[in-house]
Amino acid sequence: MSKFHSNVSRRDFMKILGMSSVGIGGAALVAPVFHDLDEMMSSTSAIQKRPWYVKERPLMNPTVEIDWGMMNRFDRRNNAQVAHSQAVYYGRDRVLAMAAKGAAVVENLKKTQGKNYSLRFQALGNGLTPGSSASQAWEGLATPKKGITPAETGLPKWNGTPEENSKVLTAALRYFGSALNGYAELDNTWRTKLVLTYTRGSISGTNYIDSPWPPPDTASKPTVFENVDRGYATSNKQVIPNKNMWVIHVDTIESQSIIKLGQPQEWQANDSQLTRHVGLEPSMINFLKALGDYQVLDSYNHGGSTLNWGATAVLTGTGEQSRQDGYTLTPEFACNHNPGTSYTDFPLAPTNPIDAGMWKFCASCGKCAITCPSGSISSDKQPSWEIPPVNGKEDVSHNKGVKAFWSNMFTCRIWSAENTTMHGCGICHGECMFAQDSAAMVHTVIKSTIPTIGIFNSFFAKMGEQFGYGNFADSESWWDMSLPVYGIDTARVAYTSRKPF
Repeated sequence: MSKFHSNVSRRDFMKILGMSSVGIGGAALVAPVFHDLDEMMSSTSAIQKRPWYVKERPLMNPTVEIDWGMMNRFDRRNNAQVAHSQAVYYGRDRVLAMAAKGAAVVENLKKTQGKNYSLRFQALGNGLTPGSSASQAWEGLATPKKGITPAETGLPKWNGTPEENSKVLTAALRYFGSALNGYAELDNTWRTKLVLTYTRGSISGTNYIDSPWPPPDTASKPTVFENVDRGYATSNKQVIPNKNMWVIHVDTIESQSIIKLGQPQEWQANDSQLTRHVGLEPSMINFLKALGDYQVLDSYNHGGSTLNWGATAVLTGTGEQSRQDGYTLTPEFACNHNPGTSYTDFPLAPTNPIDAGMWKFCASCGKCAITCPSGSISSDKQPSWEIPPVNGKEDVSHNKGVKAFWSNMFTCRIWSAENTTMHGCGICHGECMFAQDSAAMVHTVIKSTIPTIGIFNSFFAKMGEQFGYGNFADSESWWDMSLPVYGIDTARVAYTSRKPF
């Protein structure tokens, strides 16, 4: 049993957390109501269940090979979304002109109601009202709820074991909207290899293309470790405590049907679930604050995050590495998911990497590379330790130490900016062989065959092409489809059933 004071009822404690029928408002109408923490921990959603064919691997040993001796902390100021980096490889003039070129293309498509720009789709995009993460600061919420810590409510602090804590947090995160969750201990390997040296900060766009390099720390903050109890941020740094800390990885779900519309609707799939995604972190922050004033650091904003979300997904077992290199594949949702990471001092039990056969399948498939309009995705037969040069120069936008298929994220970014939007064309997401629905039994059979009988991978890849898997040829047919709420199938992570409370 958890180390919880017996003089306070767990049901009363749940009321303080906002997880019982008291205080959650309309959420009680559509979500399970947990009456106490024991009930939450024993619920089917409290354990990260996966399909039967998904195997666990040892910690820090995913299906993609990693050379920890080769790897160092990465500097996100070098990634392909930064204009200065783009100009290093493809020239200042093209970078400055690409946004204007893309805007003209999009404007013409809007006026002519070209593919994916019919009035209906323009209205769909304009109708989206994503939430805002502006209140999310490095060290928690800028305007947190008042009076919810145990010290303020007169309740004892929750002190469960790491295993109990993981069950509680997983159940809460599923309740708040995260489909897949993974955890890691922030040990020396994470601190010296995986935490980024710098975030991208405010240096995206063209505002630093002509400025002295590197930019000041006030524009792109370094991440440092200090002997403090609680993390904090200043105008020129973000601080992680030198104490026992853990990593939380979450994944909310994107609309698969919208992604399969292809360019430029992929960004709408991201935005359509931002309301759920950015609302997830404040909910988790308040939850852990009410459990024991546990701290939550970092941001779900990609440019401000201090971890590479693909790396955390692979190492915490929510997904596997992909050929595309920029996204990870999960057994349940393929690449149709939106990740985020945080640091916490809430003790958690690490989750293991997985092997669902997807990384091996990518070596035999390559459809994303074939259909990529900019030719940015590697078509190599096997992954490599060597990162190919970009336009004759060393590619510093990737971190060494991974045996991967290396994408040219600069040509991806530039092509998207010149032809659709700065958000990316999204064609590879919809073309992925794993990004299919589960209505046909054959899909489940194939997914369960891939990890165990890899000799059929090439055959399955060719078969998928014959069946026309990929983006919709007629995007306007989307309006006539029978689609699930929000365009997502949440039942994919529910592997067992349970009578209602």
